[in-house]
Amino acid sequence: MNNKKKNPYNSEEIFSIGLLNPKYLFTWVGLFFLFPVTKLPVSLIHKLGDMLGFIFFVVSKERKRIALINLKLCFPKLEEQEINKLLKENFKNLGKGILEMGIAWWSNQTRLQNLITDYSNKEFLKKPSKNNGGLLVLIKHSTHLELDLRLIASVCEMGGMYRPQKNLVINYFMRKSRNSYLKGVVSNSQARKGIVWIKRGLKFFYAADQDYGNKVSEYIPFFGHEAATVKLPGDLATSGLEIIFANVKRSKFGYAIHLHKFKQTSSRKEFLIQMNEYYEKVISEAPEEYLWVHRRFKNRPEGEENFYPYWKKRAIRRRKERQR
Repeated sequence: MNNKKKNPYNSEEIFSIGLLNPKYLFTWVGLFFLFPVTKLPVSLIHKLGDMLGFIFFVVSKERKRIALINLKLCFPKLEEQEINKLLKENFKNLGKGILEMGIAWWSNQTRLQNLITDYSNKEFLKKPSKNNGGLLVLIKHSTHLELDLRLIASVCEMGGMYRPQKNLVINYFMRKSRNSYLKGVVSNSQARKGIVWIKRGLKFFYAADQDYGNKVSEYIPFFGHEAATVKLPGDLATSGLEIIFANVKRSKFGYAIHLHKFKQTSSRKEFLIQMNEYYEKVISEAPEEYLWVHRRFKNRPEGEENFYPYWKKRAIRRRKERQR
């Protein structure tokens, strides 16, 4: 890797003829209607998002099943009625999140600043990190994640990751948007490049609350269950890198941002425990805003039963199909 590649950069996102494939017709139609909606007052956008979320609740049977399993695992003290109510609220928030994605993509900086109702401890991002090193900024997979990134990054230059989307049109707009406000954007398969940039002084977003597989994870308690937790933040913490958490909560008229600094530790496991405990704290403050539709407990310690048996059978079936 030459010196130029060691410095943060963005790969240009180029419009291709493949984006006009007929299979993306409904995506383009959806974006055509989404653009004007994102210009409305945020309180009205949220109401429209509730309606969209209700539609998702009715038609997204598989995702609803995953979310229900997760909610029951993480909030065992809640009654069935309370779980079902939280599930419905969560899908309303998913609907809001689709519309908020458009706000992140197409709003100017002035409007975004007006949406921030509070930004506590933002000096953690503004001041230089010790020893000219970078900063790892942990975030959660909220239903408004795309907007979170842009709001948090409004105070300083930052980098981050993206997960390539199967829908190339959505992938195009997501990449193009992130390139406009982030410096140093890599895919989730290019983590090493991101680490190099962090060590060269870049403040970098990272979501450490999903199951990225046993090879890169360690089992750490999460809401009372052992969860495959990515080791990278713990490794960086033990190397002396400063790590903070940026949490965004939605309100009726905007979004409140709170930054939290983690304690320094020499033990990777100790840091990962601290990290997961903080994830639990911020998620519990507004559980309806969290992305419960992903399989957080997909991998299990040896000997433990899978929490998502339907999807385990599907994964085995697909693996056999690929091997034919």
